[in-house]
Amino acid sequence: MSHRDGKLRRMGNDEALPCSLEPRQWEIFTFAHIQHLEGIEWAALGLSEMLNGGGAVVESTLYASHAFVEAPEATLAPAAAPATTTTTIATTAFTQAAQAAQTALAATTATAAMATAATSSAAVMNADAVDTAAARASVVASVVLRASGRFVAYCSQRPRSVTSGEAQLAFEWDGHVLSVPFERGAAQTQLLISF
Repeated sequence: MSHRDGKLRRMGNDEALPCSLEPRQWEIFTFAHIQHLEGIEWAALGLSEMLNGGGAVVESTLYASHAFVEAPEATLAPAAAPATTTTTIATTAFTQAAQAAQTALAATTATAAMATAATSSAAVMNADAVDTAAARASVVASVVLRASGRFVAYCSQRPRSVTSGEAQLAFEWDGHVLSVPFERGAAQTQLLISF
């Protein structure tokens, strides 16, 4: 990305960037590696209002986060047993998102608990209860910045949300460039961009 005109250009590893400047003119270019995950392309470019905005990026990580959606109650029916031995199984799935300090990466913990009452006869699960928890994957970009201002990044899809700690941040996306204005509350700030 060029600093003065704000133009973004995607380049290959061995591609050259043509640039010509008039006398007494200047330009600064920021280069960032494009990360790929589950159809998402991501590159943290930095803070657009700084001359060396790329230097404000301490860390940039793209990872998959799995959330579990609660499934309906499942029932067990005995195989070749009297009707009085019908057993019920309750399945609960939940997701607990834990964010430690601003500098720590976000962690998503998913736990599924299952309680069953066993009978002496064999039990077979009903066909409608085979899927105990439907898993839905999402992609999250985590960026740690050492200053505040307008953060810009290349991303191939529009984010669902941008957060810093517990706060939802406003953002703009023009089809390729994500722009997030924010004010720093600590020496380093972590932004989580969910796709």
